[in-house]
Amino acid sequence: MRDSTGGAAVHLHNIGFTSLHMRFRAKFDLLDCCYLALGLLPLVLLLSPGGYRGMQTPWLVALWVALALQRLIPRVFTYWEVSPEGLFERRLWRERTVAWNEIVSVSPWPEGKSASRQVAVSFGRSAPLSDRGQVIANPGDPDSFLMALREHAPQARFDGLPAQRFVPQG
Repeated sequence: MRDSTGGAAVHLHNIGFTSLHMRFRAKFDLLDCCYLALGLLPLVLLLSPGGYRGMQTPWLVALWVALALQRLIPRVFTYWEVSPEGLFERRLWRERTVAWNEIVSVSPWPEGKSASRQVAVSFGRSAPLSDRGQVIANPGDPDSFLMALREHAPQARFDGLPAQRFVPQG
């Protein structure tokens, strides 16, 4: 097998080894970069020699930095982990694990938009702890995330997702 750089690549799952844990971080997109730039620009202006140092400038800097952090901190501390036990989700301080046999369907989110890079993983738990819910994931690498879900939860329905997302790479 060849990898994208042209060199020989050995896929461990092809020779009997599987990854125990795969972590997928939240996607960091263009809007996040804009928030970062808008948060840093007033700070740079305040600290630059000869910069404007009016009475309101420190408050504006604090406001823009707070807005940038409010957007960026959840991105840094959000991830989904594929483990032998199930799909683990962490969003800042909240954690949730969904067992593989509880996953019912995987579909694009919002519903009906197959071009969306976000994925809704619906699950249902049987009695006595019966409940239903969704994990909304926006991983940086959605194709690998969907392949991992398909491998670990073969009973789940994969609705409205493009076929090329399930073609094994290699």
